Amino acid sequence: MSRTVPKARAESHYNLTEITQIAEQHFPSEFESLIDVDEIQWHDEKYEMATFAPKSIFLGFTKRDGSVVKVSAYITTKGVVELYAKAHKLQRDDYGRIRLQEPWVHASEGDRRSKLRKIKALCAWYFLAAGLVDEIYIEKDNWFKTFKQACKRVGEGMETVEED
Repeated sequence: MSRTVPKARAESHYNLTEITQIAEQHFPSEFESLIDVDEIQWHDEKYEMATFAPKSIFLGFTKRDGSVVKVSAYITTKGVVELYAKAHKLQRDDYGRIRLQEPWVHASEGDRRSKLRKIKALCAWYFLAAGLVDEIYIEKDNWFKTFKQACKRVGEGMETVEED
């Protein structure tokens, strides 16, 4: 049975309970396929920045100034996910050069924008699930559709990895 994914309240904040209830009601199998929050590669930040949570999520690598550097997702205290490489906030042009690692690589199908939206939705969920923020900021009303697609792709990709 196909369930309709609800539209999010655009430009609103959602907490863990709200997102979990919507996901469990509208796309439970996709949501349940996510890997556990403890399996995510978390990094403690060396420098406390007042506007970011104290941990980041390792996503992969990119080249910066001729060197290969780590790419990590950070979440602001306002619940917005941003990507950084070597203390440099990545811009849209940088996204195509990221070599994503497990499980993020599985969410990377589609064009650059859709890939980025899926990865940021997943990261936002994991920051919430880890208790690093109380709520996330959802800018667009199709966030739950994007989150569902990301859950599905990661679940399918991780199943393939486990079979190998």
